[in-house]
Amino acid sequence: MVDLNGIISGATRFTNNPRGLLLAQNAVDVIEASGYLKDASFDTNPLRQDLIERLKETKLPLFSIEELKEKVVRITGKPDQIEFTDRIVGIVEYRDGTVIDVIRHVKD
Repeated sequence: MVDLNGIISGATRFTNNPRGLLLAQNAVDVIEASGYLKDASFDTNPLRQDLIERLKETKLPLFSIEELKEKVVRITGKPDQIEFTDRIVGIVEYRDGTVIDVIRHVKD
């Protein structure tokens, strides 16, 4: 399960600044014109109810992260579980030197 409190918040904001709005519109136009996004949708942090409410006022398709995962699995199929050996190939340390994870070799 994802710790929603650990997701960066405050990175997304609404603006009325004409320059910011023009920049956003240009970005949307480029993405839309590229043809790369078809049947696109996105998810937002469920703790940001303010964003969700504002986005509900738009024509944008909104889905929960669980719904997006189900959609991906329907399209691509469920991936096989990755198997690891006991061999450690990397150590993840916090900036104070505390070991917070290890990276194991993927089984052939």
